[in-house]
Amino acid sequence: MSELIQDIPKKVRGAFTKDLLLNTYFEHTELFSPAANKFLQEGRYSGEVFNSKKYNIFWEQEKERCIYGYMNPITKVEITGKHYFFLNYKQVKIIPPDQVGKKHAKRITSFPRFWPIHYFYSHDFERAKENGMNMIVLKPRDTGFSEFMSSN
Repeated sequence: MSELIQDIPKKVRGAFTKDLLLNTYFEHTELFSPAANKFLQEGRYSGEVFNSKKYNIFWEQEKERCIYGYMNPITKVEITGKHYFFLNYKQVKIIPPDQVGKKHAKRITSFPRFWPIHYFYSHDFERAKENGMNMIVLKPRDTGFSEFMSSN
């Protein structure tokens, strides 16, 4: 076993950190959360009158995004429906951006940030489900998997 570990370059060994999971490969991730961003700005998802035509169109569109997924309009990266629902409609306890890195940070309830680990997991989960397979997941702590899995 020790021979196998020695064959792995030092740059790769131990490089799998939370920072790597948060800041890899993705740009404009705030665009995956249009409904959450509107809710944070205006305090509601739709500014339309209840049961009006525009209101019903908005919620029908959101329902489709939660079922079939959503594509980022700039990068053309697509997330699954479960991931879209999690980012836009599930509020979790997060550390505010101004307190990241502090020893004692007070968590607030807000919408989750986009994390690449959720992106990769949701796509792998969908692929496994389509093929009738199971998954085993090795994940770091404090990455919101319990909340992510309960969001469907």
